[in-house]
Amino acid sequence: MVQRKFFIISLITIFVIAILHYLAFKYFWYWKIGWFHLFMHFLGGFWLSITALWISIRFKHIDTIIRCKIRAFVIMIVSVVVVGLSWELFEILSGFTSIKEGGYLNSLMNDLISNFIGGLVAYFYFIKRKRCEKA
Repeated sequence: MVQRKFFIISLITIFVIAILHYLAFKYFWYWKIGWFHLFMHFLGGFWLSITALWISIRFKHIDTIIRCKIRAFVIMIVSVVVVGLSWELFEILSGFTSIKEGGYLNSLMNDLISNFIGGLVAYFYFIKRKRCEKA
């Protein structure tokens, strides 16, 4: 039952991301609304973490309550950092951005922090719904 809820939340989140991304390109929200891309990074971090945690439950990587919080946190951190840095590398290699651009490091850090905050929200939701706090 818990597995199904996380799967449904993951699907809803990715659909929301897809719709918002479509609208953002159509109406230039990424360029007109300064904070919008950070919100999208937040949603992406949330989706990525909730999906990684759902997969972990599905394949029994998080099966004991005693280690639930630690394992869930590690899964969240690894998924957000690896995919977040990979996405930034993709943007550089594809020419969407350049390390030489003014403010690149600041933008990179803001993106990664937004990803992490989204992942953290997913983590806290996960441990609350999974009842990790019970020993």
